[in-house]
Amino acid sequence: MFIKHINKKIILTVAMLSIAISIVFVSAPITNGVNASSHQLPASQTLKNQEGFSLELTYANRVGDFVRAEFCYKLPTNEDWQVGKFGRGITLTAGESIYTVSHGGLSLKESPVNTQGEKRCSYVDFDVPKEQKLGEVTITVDRLMTSLPEVYDCKKAQQKLEKSNKGKDIVVNCKIGDHSSGFDIVNKPMDMSNEKASELAIDEGFSSTIYGPWKFFIKIE
Repeated sequence: MFIKHINKKIILTVAMLSIAISIVFVSAPITNGVNASSHQLPASQTLKNQEGFSLELTYANRVGDFVRAEFCYKLPTNEDWQVGKFGRGITLTAGESIYTVSHGGLSLKESPVNTQGEKRCSYVDFDVPKEQKLGEVTITVDRLMTSLPEVYDCKKAQQKLEKSNKGKDIVVNCKIGDHSSGFDIVNKPMDMSNEKASELAIDEGFSSTIYGPWKFFIKIE
C-alpha cells in the first residue's frame, strides 16, 4: 500500500537518476577489468619504425602500483603478435627511473584471431610504486614479437638465423622430449654471452620479430 502513495515526480526523478548513473558506468572503458577512464591520452599517438610499421599507443593509465599502457596495430602475418612478449622489448622511463614490463596480454577489444591485416590490441603493465612521481614519461617499444611454437623446430629456426644479420653466427640444437621442448646454443661469437645468444635465437629464429624503436612521450599524473 505504501508504494501506491509515492509521489509520481519522486519516482520519475529516481528513474532518471538511475539511468544517468548507468550511463556513467557504461561509458567508462574497461580493459581486462581495469577502468581506463582516468589519465587517458588526450588523443592516441601513432608512430612508424624505419620500415613503416605503425604502432598506436591508445592510452596510458596509472592504477595503484602499476601503469597500464595499451597498443594497437595491424597483424603483419597470420601469427600471434604482441607488444612486450616475454616481458622484453618495452620500458617506461620516469625521470631517472626505468621500469620494465611485469605483465601483459591481449586486450578484450579485438578478436584474438591471428589473421594478417586484422587490428590487434595488447596491453602491458609496469610495476611503478605509488611514491614514484610520473608527469612527463617516455614509453619505448623496441620490438613486437610472436609466441614461441609449442615444439621447437631447429631446422626452420637455423634457416632464419642464417638469413639474419644479428643471428647468422648462432647455431642451435633442439631438445625434444615427451612433454617438453627446448634448445641449446652450439655455436656463437666469442664475444657474445650465452644469454644474449639465446635471446637472439628466440628473436631471430624461433619467433618472428619486428624491430622499432617506437618512442612515445606522454604525461601521466
